[in-house]
Amino acid sequence: MLGSLYTGVSGMRTHQQKLNVIGNNIANVNTIGFKKDRVVFQEMFARTLQAAYEPAAHRGGVNPMQVGTGTALSSIDTIHEQGDLAGTARMLDLAIQGEGYFIIGQSQGFVYTRAGSFDIDGAGNLINPVTGGFVQGWNATGGVIDSSTAPTNITIDPKHLGLGGGTADERLEALTVDDRGRLIGVLADNTPIVLGQVALATFPNPAGLSKVGGTSFSESLNSGTAQLGEPQSGGRGRIIPESLEMSNVDLVQEFTEMITTQRGFQANSRVITTSDELLQETLSIKR
Repeated sequence: MLGSLYTGVSGMRTHQQKLNVIGNNIANVNTIGFKKDRVVFQEMFARTLQAAYEPAAHRGGVNPMQVGTGTALSSIDTIHEQGDLAGTARMLDLAIQGEGYFIIGQSQGFVYTRAGSFDIDGAGNLINPVTGGFVQGWNATGGVIDSSTAPTNITIDPKHLGLGGGTADERLEALTVDDRGRLIGVLADNTPIVLGQVALATFPNPAGLSKVGGTSFSESLNSGTAQLGEPQSGGRGRIIPESLEMSNVDLVQEFTEMITTQRGFQANSRVITTSDELLQETLSIKR
């Protein structure tokens, strides 16, 4: 059989996979915190028809003769470059300008995300309202944050939310977040009080993180261990309140890639069609 048949098949398979990735990127063009993927191809092994020979006294050197056998996926890379920030006028919508990921505690462990649309539940916990995961950070003791301890669930004292206990003056009238991720409340008597602080995680190799759905990532064997700390420390970014990070998908680039992928798929299908026609000609010799 003609090797070009299988070469064309390999080209169609890889271009189909690339189209799947492009389709997912486009589908998530408006997903907050989404990080696009990129497909990289590689040449498959080459079949050697003639080996190379070194120059000798009676003849010159001879180059190798090789025929490629198609293409394969080299990698599908997640591009972690920052997306645009969009203002929302909602205080608990938080964006990260710079490096880092919010840490969300779930029953199966920690996940990491750039999607900072948070809320406060009925028990005073700062949560991801979609998954119910707890945002990790540090709770203030007497208005003081001790970030030298391990991050934990951020919880606002129920008395500040009017959920039981406390006096009228201890209820919150307003809640703000500063660029260091500190939750600062204003009590009924206009006294400001620090309630907690959001923690951020960075990784030696962010591209090695595994996607786990919900615009979240988990550690992998190649991402390295999460480095936890305060915003604006250790290379971590600053918190932008009342904002969300948009998807980093560039539609112009994706549509261009989609066109070239379609043409590549069509060209490889033509290779299969042409190879089939050659086989038909070969078979007709016997007639």
